[in-house]
Amino acid sequence: MQTIRRRVLGYIEVLLKFETTLTAQAYLQIFSCTTLLSKYLQTMQLDLLTVHRMVGQLVDNMQKKRVISKFVMIQLQTLFSGLTTSLIS
Repeated sequence: MQTIRRRVLGYIEVLLKFETTLTAQAYLQIFSCTTLLSKYLQTMQLDLLTVHRMVGQLVDNMQKKRVISKFVMIQLQTLFSGLTTSLIS
């Protein structure tokens, strides 16, 4: 029973790591942007002009999110480097 409990706690610890959470959030953002286009590309009534417009909008949205993500990452790195510096001192 204890080994199962330790194993489960180990899995939970790995899943809650910052890198894992950050990666999951990145994939959620990507899928939320691409789902509409993906579903439209699978339909039988495909219109190439609509696809072209949707791809252009998707690229614009992804570029905007990329700029925001870079800003957030810089802020997080600054925060964590400040925390580690204050903990070391």
